[in-house]
Amino acid sequence: MEPKIIFVDDEINVLNGLKRSLYASQFKWKASFAQSGKEALDLLKSERCDIIISDIKMPGMDGGELLKIVKKNYPHIVRFALSGFNEEELAIQSSNTVHQYFAKPCNWNLLREKIEPVMILRELIVNNETIELINSGDVVPALPEIYYKLEKELNSEDISIHRIVNIISKDMALTAKILQLSNSAYFGAVTQITNLHQAVTMLGINIIKSLVLYINVFNFVNKNERIKNYIEELWNHSIMVASLSKQIMEFFTKDRLKSERAYIAGILHDLGKIIQLSLLLRMGKENMYPMEDKESKELIGANHCELGAYLLSLWGLPKEIVDGVLLHHTAPVIESSNMSVHGAVQLANSLAGLKYEDPYVLDAMNSNELVWELIESLKNGGGKDENTSLTG
Repeated sequence: MEPKIIFVDDEINVLNGLKRSLYASQFKWKASFAQSGKEALDLLKSERCDIIISDIKMPGMDGGELLKIVKKNYPHIVRFALSGFNEEELAIQSSNTVHQYFAKPCNWNLLREKIEPVMILRELIVNNETIELINSGDVVPALPEIYYKLEKELNSEDISIHRIVNIISKDMALTAKILQLSNSAYFGAVTQITNLHQAVTMLGINIIKSLVLYINVFNFVNKNERIKNYIEELWNHSIMVASLSKQIMEFFTKDRLKSERAYIAGILHDLGKIIQLSLLLRMGKENMYPMEDKESKELIGANHCELGAYLLSLWGLPKEIVDGVLLHHTAPVIESSNMSVHGAVQLANSLAGLKYEDPYVLDAMNSNELVWELIESLKNGGGKDENTSLTG
């Protein structure tokens, strides 16, 4: 069944422009158009819909109010919003109802680039209730306000570290984690990092954003002592995989952007396990946790890789990172400078557990002598210290 999308904007010229773009791009999905929130709700009463894209600022019922109603009454629908330069306050007010924001005027190709992965990954989840719970925000939180503010600052013409630090400093939990991570051996700081400005400069804004997502989801789950211990183990594992992923990508490609994306995919690679846990807690079956992916597919409708990748696609993360999460248990293709992000994360995930018997690692070692060099480098201190090298 072809996906169905509804566009909502009070300006007829905007809707006509979208219609022309859809026609020119030979877009295969079914599309409807509404000039108001009320008209959109009337369409939803009579038509199936998978994605709704609404302008935020409209007379009468604004986009935030419309999407709030859609979230409540049609939780399976993915909710995107368009906002103008001077509509930040309206956007922030509706941030807990929107999966992604796009600046107006919005390029159709960009919209399509973000829409298509969501629909492809949604097909992997065979349980409609799971889709509804993830989309509604009942088992995972919406993108936090702080992420939206960091994204806005990152896209500004005059990016300011001072403003970024000011945004982060208002969240004590995030501030503590950033300082903890920047002082950990994983980043090999020569001197102790004592303030947020130093930490942000060292880590970089994209890694900071990934920490915002990670902490946002991990803090959403109600935790008893057993769950707290498990999540702490998962945090330590994720940081190690992130660090190894970055080192592996640097070893093979010397590409700074790919290395950063490998780090981000590494830190987020097991996010789906937290979604699993949240779903099991909701069902009263937390005693089944942690669970194998085969059990997860049967009970929840998806494995942890699919759950994590779907959530990140909802939030609009780059395809390389989403694929890194989706494919981190898939055999990597190791071709020297063409090393993929998902290959780096898969290899890092195996090496982090010292799983040399892992068939993927053995295949990689047997097929590519560079992998032998990499592992020897890590064994001999190629990692930042004993926590990230493969000694002991």
